[in-house]
Amino acid sequence: MDINLYENLFSDLPQLYQILLTTVLIVMVIVEISRLYLGYVGNLTEKVPELAGFWLLTLFLQFPLQCLCTFSTDYIILPWERLIDAIMMLFLILEIFIGYFTVKAITNHQALNFKLQMMKSKATNISTETFLE
Repeated sequence: MDINLYENLFSDLPQLYQILLTTVLIVMVIVEISRLYLGYVGNLTEKVPELAGFWLLTLFLQFPLQCLCTFSTDYIILPWERLIDAIMMLFLILEIFIGYFTVKAITNHQALNFKLQMMKSKATNISTETFLE
């Protein structure tokens, strides 16, 4: 597409909305980069804090900002932009639901591993104390 088309569409907006839209797009880029990093690291290393950070950024920042861009009627949206925004919304909704259950499953798995490790530690301490007496 032509950049002049976007300049014309953007220049027709009120100045306050231009500033708001520019700010939202910049914040979305920053949030998306940090969100993807947290999801990547959390998935590879099975770290709950990173996965929880990914999920919280998705739920409380990325999803509302994407809703604003998708459902805003104050500026002209091209048909292919509407389609891409709808696909992005679908992926975000899937990420919210799948992310919740993933964080819950990994938390339960790590809690079970911790309990098993504590049981082994207690068993080792008991057998050592019995041996020393």
